[in-house]
Amino acid sequence: MYFNNKRMPWSNFHGLNLDWVMETVKANSDKIEALGDIDVYSNFFANANVVNVLAPPNDLEPIDVDAVSANLQIIMDYYENEPVVLFFPYGTYKFDANVIVHGDTKIIGNGSKFIKNALLSRFFINATGTVDYTAYTAPGNIQFIGINFDNNYAEYPEESNTLMFGHSEKILIKDCSFTGVNNFHFVEFNGCQDSIIEGCTFGKMYQDGTRDYTEAVQLDFMGGSPQFSQFGTYDDTVCKNILIRNNKFSRCIAGVGSHSQKTNVNPTGINIINNLFENLEDDAIRFVEYRDSNIAFNTFDTCESMIEMRYSERINILSNVVKNTTSTSIYLQDECKKTLIQGNRIINSATNGVFIEVNCEDVVIKNNIIDGSIGYGIFCKECSNVDIVDNKVLNSGDHGILFSIDANDCRIIGNDVRESGVSSSNIRVSITSDNNVLLNNKVRKGATLTDIGISIGIGCDNTILIGNDTTDGGESLNYEDLGTATVTTSVNIGLV
Repeated sequence: MYFNNKRMPWSNFHGLNLDWVMETVKANSDKIEALGDIDVYSNFFANANVVNVLAPPNDLEPIDVDAVSANLQIIMDYYENEPVVLFFPYGTYKFDANVIVHGDTKIIGNGSKFIKNALLSRFFINATGTVDYTAYTAPGNIQFIGINFDNNYAEYPEESNTLMFGHSEKILIKDCSFTGVNNFHFVEFNGCQDSIIEGCTFGKMYQDGTRDYTEAVQLDFMGGSPQFSQFGTYDDTVCKNILIRNNKFSRCIAGVGSHSQKTNVNPTGINIINNLFENLEDDAIRFVEYRDSNIAFNTFDTCESMIEMRYSERINILSNVVKNTTSTSIYLQDECKKTLIQGNRIINSATNGVFIEVNCEDVVIKNNIIDGSIGYGIFCKECSNVDIVDNKVLNSGDHGILFSIDANDCRIIGNDVRESGVSSSNIRVSITSDNNVLLNNKVRKGATLTDIGISIGIGCDNTILIGNDTTDGGESLNYEDLGTATVTTSVNIGLV
């Protein structure tokens, strides 16, 4: 098996066939590269009309900086059928009504502040309810550059969004900042494709206690009015090919993703790359029913979790730094499949480093460093065909690696597990977890005096142990076998 002309060190031992992993990495890497050149960055606006909103041509009235919306809408409507660049000289602009932004519009703020100055449900939206748009046919090719948005929670604490787009495509939001939203979202993409959010800062959000799912950037589908009540046909159009790159999320409620779902309605090609998520009250990322997406090279500091993921497939979680989560750092549940968790550094999780449960399968956890989890380093429950390969799992408060309650047909290979909880095991297989393989692992009790090195519990059938080193693996026992039909070989070290 090769990737980028390099031999990948996978084994086919005991059914370990990971061809899908590299196929997924290759496919998603191609998507990342393509998205970097997506044509929202093209020269489409090179020959567009350029309009200074304080001195517009064609006898149009300039906007009033203390009541922007009415004249801005008139200017927008005048250029509805041709490309336009709206130029805002540096300053503060007070919005007193919602504005409809038409397709082929670029708004350059030059670092200006756009502040809500009335009871608004949003600053901008890309259409109204007068047309039944389908798929990605609503006005698109819209850009917001260099604007500081303030929803002005202090004076207008009612629920509101900042930017909303439905049934659209080719949206670029770049070098903007956002603050002051209550209960809703800074950016909502609902059924949008081929769009980028880059170089933005998402700041303080508020939540009044009636909701626990307020994402800074929501990626939703056109499922009905609960998802998007403003306009459009409810044809289940999903978000696809979205790039969220080089942004900062700080003091938000949640970061990126969605909280609604419909079976077989799958957001696809969502790429969250090189962002900072810090001091979030809730999950940094939420994926429900997602497909073929990447979360890579991000930093997460003091969030509830890095990601909560359900019913999703072919997701790559690669080379992230995760620290000080207030719950489990990476949480997969409810039939997540073909997920690769590789090269991450996960430090000081308040519960578990990685937790996989409820009919997840074909998951690979590889080359991660998981250090200081208060609960388990890696916990797999009610899952199958999970491969835990070449990880360092250190200083867990409970078991280092735990298979429990029908974690079947899985492999634990080449891991270094040390200094797990004083009453725990470095590696534990328990509670009707059958047909698992432990190969070439090293366990050490260390300074915490972990109780048992490797433990096979009652009711676990047909566990195979080959080449494991349990020397000084546990204070009480290096190895404990209470299972049925366990197979061990002479190449194991220290199984006494």
